[in-house]
Amino acid sequence: MRSLVFSFAALAFVTCMSTSAAAQDGPAEKAADVAFQEGRSALAKGNLELACAKLAESDRLAQSGRAVLNLADCFERRGMLASAYTKFLEAASRAVQANRPDAERHARERAARLEPRLARMSIVVPKESELSGLEIKRDGVVLPPSLWNVGELADPGTSHTYEATAPGKNTWTGTITTEEGKTARIELRWQEVPDPVGKPAKPAPASTSKSSPTGGDDPMRPVAYGALGVGVLGLAVGSIAGLGVLAAKSTVERHCDQTKRECDQEGLDAAKSGSTWSVVSPIAFGVGAAGIAAGAFLLLRGSSEKPSRVAITPSVGPTGGALVIGGHL
Repeated sequence: MRSLVFSFAALAFVTCMSTSAAAQDGPAEKAADVAFQEGRSALAKGNLELACAKLAESDRLAQSGRAVLNLADCFERRGMLASAYTKFLEAASRAVQANRPDAERHARERAARLEPRLARMSIVVPKESELSGLEIKRDGVVLPPSLWNVGELADPGTSHTYEATAPGKNTWTGTITTEEGKTARIELRWQEVPDPVGKPAKPAPASTSKSSPTGGDDPMRPVAYGALGVGVLGLAVGSIAGLGVLAAKSTVERHCDQTKRECDQEGLDAAKSGSTWSVVSPIAFGVGAAGIAAGAFLLLRGSSEKPSRVAITPSVGPTGGALVIGGHL
């Protein structure tokens, strides 16, 4: 109930202030009075943004206690508590100059009620960050050293950006958002500076680590896959040749008389075919096994610092086959 009574009393006082101060005869004063009345009308309708703009315009055209006191009240209604607090104190100062103790008392009471709710912001500058030539800006405006490490008033819910520069350091930036009744702080911490532009960069030490087996930049990888392909093909041919030997053996058994050592034509053809397959099969298996082994070795060894030159050549002889790997690593 006391809060409600106070609100009605404050409204009545502000209204009284606005009607008791008559405009002077000059053009600026008349324009200021028009803007003031428009501001009061917008305030009554709840159009706070327009009301604050008109009241600020009225005070700019012709400073008056009524304009600044109503502007403070408008700011408070909009939640701009720091702005309202500042204007209430300004209204109290003007009331002292105008010898209006009642207006001064009212303005100071309004300001005191806002103090617990005020939001503040601060940039913390540790001793190790205070360098010669340090300059700090807040929202693009240079912040004097006297305001470093100090909680400054700010309207709650607003964001502010700090920027710090110093010789030999990268530009530092940070942003904070204020909250009602709290102090938002941000600390200046410098980052390491890279080598200046134009200074020869130090050569990177030669890497002694090898690429992982799954790396995509290994120059031997195509060779490894080629060897694996030859190996798979060799095993496939060897298997087919083995089946050919078995089929030929079966045909020979049906068309040849082992006792008389005689065969018909089909048996002779099968014996000849089986002889050929019996040579091809071990050779193909040998090439296949060598190819698989070579491909697996090259994949597992990874890439080297210097590209290798390797040639893989299948070799076939009367008693078997092999995959010859030549070159240098």
